[in-house]
Amino acid sequence: MIYLAYSKTNKRGRVEMSAEGRRLLSFLLEETGEDIHVELLKDKNGRPYIKGRKDLDFNISHSNDMVACALSIGSGRVGIDTEPVMPTIPDGRRKKFAERYFSRGELELLMKEPHSFSKIWTGKEAVLKRSGAGLSVGLSAVDTTALPKKLKLVFLEREGHFITLCADPEAEINIVM
Repeated sequence: MIYLAYSKTNKRGRVEMSAEGRRLLSFLLEETGEDIHVELLKDKNGRPYIKGRKDLDFNISHSNDMVACALSIGSGRVGIDTEPVMPTIPDGRRKKFAERYFSRGELELLMKEPHSFSKIWTGKEAVLKRSGAGLSVGLSAVDTTALPKKLKLVFLEREGHFITLCADPEAEINIVM
């Protein structure tokens, strides 16, 4: 089972947003009956994990005033990303990003659905965060329109943000808040 929680806050500093992400993780651990006093470590790529608990995986993302956290209990690794919804086809710098980092399929989707820039972007980041490689691999390495069958993306639109979860296709998802 994968549990998802998010919080919209007026805190904007990186330290405050990271603390809010940790608070959401503690909230999800408590809601699921897990010990909230866990030790977090980082792997060689800097991806955090819970010491001594291979059955638990989590991922946290924050952007602007939104923080999202996913906790997987026995359902494999998770990746999550959040970004503000951009209502139209991006212009200027964002359009150049799309042309540089989006696949042909993603660019076609962007032309058909002009509001899908954030959806595609968060999908790419969620996949990379799940893999543990993060952005070091590069956004262009992921094509959200042609993912392997072992991955699924779940897109939510909440309070002006996309929250995208990357998980095992068989995993059940419970949105807690």
